Amino acid sequence: MLPHEESRAEVLRRLLELIRRCEAKPFAWGVTLKPGELNLNAGWALVFSARAGQLTFSYSPESLSDEAVSWVREVAVEPKASPQSSGNRWFRIEAAKVKEMPPAVWTACLAAVDKELANKEGRYHWWDAHSPGVLTYLEEEFGESIAHPDYTQVDVGVRYWKIAPGKKAWNWDRCREGGFIAMGWSLLGDLRRFESQEEFEEERERIHAKEGDYSKVGCAQLWTFRSIAPGDKVVANRGKSEVLGIGTVTEGYHFDPSSERHHHRLGVHWEHTEPFQVNERGWQRTLIELGKTKFQKLTDRHRKQDAAEPTGSFAKLRDGLREQGLFFPDEIVANFLLALQCKRFVVLSGISGTGKTQIALAVAKHYRGSVAARVSAGAEEGVVGIEVKPYMLRHRRTSLPEEVLSDLEMGPLNAANATTVTVVYPGGSNLCRLWKSPQSRGGSLTLSGDLGDWFRRELQVGEEFRIEVVLGRNEPTLHISVPETNNQEVDLENFEVIAVRPDWTDNRGLLGFYNPLTEQYVGTPFLDLLLRAKEEEERAEAEGREPWPFFAILDEMNLARVEQYFSDFLSALESGEPLHLHESQEVEEGSSAGPQVPRELAVPSNVAFVGTVNVDESTYMFSPKVLDRAFTVEFDEVDLRAMAGLEREREGGALWLGDLPDRLTFGGKPTSADWKRLTEDHRDKAEALMQFHELLAHERRHFGYRVANEIARFVLLAVDQAGEDAAADAFDLAVLQKVLPKLHGTQQELESVLDWLFAFAVQGGGSSPAQADVEKLRTAEDCEIVGGLLRWTGRGAGSSDGLAESNAEDDSDDAEMDTDQGVTVAYPRTAAKLWRMRRRLRQQGFTAFIE
Repeated sequence: MLPHEESRAEVLRRLLELIRRCEAKPFAWGVTLKPGELNLNAGWALVFSARAGQLTFSYSPESLSDEAVSWVREVAVEPKASPQSSGNRWFRIEAAKVKEMPPAVWTACLAAVDKELANKEGRYHWWDAHSPGVLTYLEEEFGESIAHPDYTQVDVGVRYWKIAPGKKAWNWDRCREGGFIAMGWSLLGDLRRFESQEEFEEERERIHAKEGDYSKVGCAQLWTFRSIAPGDKVVANRGKSEVLGIGTVTEGYHFDPSSERHHHRLGVHWEHTEPFQVNERGWQRTLIELGKTKFQKLTDRHRKQDAAEPTGSFAKLRDGLREQGLFFPDEIVANFLLALQCKRFVVLSGISGTGKTQIALAVAKHYRGSVAARVSAGAEEGVVGIEVKPYMLRHRRTSLPEEVLSDLEMGPLNAANATTVTVVYPGGSNLCRLWKSPQSRGGSLTLSGDLGDWFRRELQVGEEFRIEVVLGRNEPTLHISVPETNNQEVDLENFEVIAVRPDWTDNRGLLGFYNPLTEQYVGTPFLDLLLRAKEEEERAEAEGREPWPFFAILDEMNLARVEQYFSDFLSALESGEPLHLHESQEVEEGSSAGPQVPRELAVPSNVAFVGTVNVDESTYMFSPKVLDRAFTVEFDEVDLRAMAGLEREREGGALWLGDLPDRLTFGGKPTSADWKRLTEDHRDKAEALMQFHELLAHERRHFGYRVANEIARFVLLAVDQAGEDAAADAFDLAVLQKVLPKLHGTQQELESVLDWLFAFAVQGGGSSPAQADVEKLRTAEDCEIVGGLLRWTGRGAGSSDGLAESNAEDDSDDAEMDTDQGVTVAYPRTAAKLWRMRRRLRQQGFTAFIE
């Protein structure tokens, strides 16, 4: 446990200095000695640990200088922030390096102790595990007196507890309706019959030897449960992601043998029973004592939820999806929305029938805007409406569609394929030149004389005039009029679903093309969408507002090779350069019979591109350059229980975008400014990403600046819209969707890097995992995947890789993770995906992100 003689004295000296820091609050700290391990806890957190020749220190990040940060990054292994600490972090070093610790780092370690003590109001919660012999040893070693903890000095007062009502909260309905909270291990009987904890332990050992599943660590929670008194506060939870209720203990411990299960009970008055989302990675056990500050934060979140507008943008969207029979987890919906805001190109992959296209349509319709427009009454039969284009006012002529010319009984045409026709308008009449196109059935009309003056005076670009053929006795005439209009709010046509065809080998299926034979541009719905979006972008700029979003939904995107038909867009989205469409002046002016199309078109900033992907023998795999330019979101969860109206099972820390804007905007390309802000506001996430990058760099599979900037933007958006608690989940999702998609190859190419990444995703933080950790996790035996999250169960699962995917309800008496073997998986989504990729690699010899 303690290092060799050269470092031993220095380690003990630093431990003594940390203890001296704790003496100011004698009831709020303690030392625990286990086989091979020595720990010092201050307040709620571990601040020092010695184990297997390694030392773990807690430090205050804000007290760390840049020089000290460099030392920690280069020398130390930095696991992660403590889930119960006051924003402190941990690092681990070899004991031999303790003498090299810079003074600035040690100052940050002392500051961490001060922060933890300041955050502790009541008695040290492991007070009965304190080992006074350690302090006696230090007194003898240094010849100094140490003020031992005195847990009798503090009036415990109200205490705060988190208690899970059974595995996955199976017992919550009974607890809520019956006014109690309960725990298992019922074979121990009524705990009031034990006069001491020693008697309790003897009975527990007897039952454990006979029945099993009555571990010392698990049942110790039950002994603590017995001490909870009336007036204490209780938080009931479902896993790490949801608070179900908050209440006050009204009746102390009692044993109810009449209940079916979980006979150990406390009476509770549940004041709040509206569930809300949290992200508490430290909630691994059934019973945990909370600090007053943590309890107040939870109650404040509940009050904010009660006061919040229930019809917020995110809630409306989620409810709208469910009304359509689409039951996506809140996290999936939030993930998709964050990806759209971060990167305007999102790929939705997954099995068929999971609603990929439907969620894209639902989001598009949810964000469909409306604009003020002058709307005219419908035209009568035989009357054709024509929109005024700029060239009409500039050149005093208008194109005539085929339906007008077909009704007009024209006389013989001259050599120029033209004739004359009388045009009647509100200001009089004029004899005008009419030209018929030899390539098409359309033509054009010259607005000569007073007619041209009237036209330019009465009409503006975008307005409508009407033209009608009137057959007279001698010759037909054309009548031009301006319809009556009124101002109305008109819904924007802000989306198109484009079915990708397998024969697409260039961008003509999306952008259309210029036909030199007809001298017209052959348009497409996709191009029309871009032009409408451009028009809205210009209108919003003129009105001084944000433009409404538009959505191009490419269905079955990989039926053709994406690189062939979409490469121009990938380049234009990144570079900002316009797309080249044609060279015809007539098409650009709109004077040809076909649609008016500009020669070049910059991709409008208010357009998002969503591609849906299925993988089978008829589809093509994406290349790394396509995946690098997209956010890839997997849709592989199907919730039949929710569709049947049954209770939905929640897993993981769902993202709830309470501050999602009413108008979805795309804030431009992520830049280095996003990365800089991440390093300042969420340094631990930036450090973790840098070390992820280092692991990949060893195999020349690392990512570039663009990916780092996009991950930073994604995390920052999540924090802005879902709160600080969302940072960890958002980072996990961003790494999953931006780093892993490019990993594909054979077992020889990928096995080593996937093993290292998996170990990192499980353990989190710091520099590369130790080789022993990688070997241990190579055949991890105590994991399962639930709802897309990898979690440690503390029991072997029995699959070929030592892992099991499970959706089954565990109805054992042990409510949550009640063994001492459980650990928190640092990045559970990334770890789950890496495990699947590793399994497929070993089964088939090849793996890829998209399955």
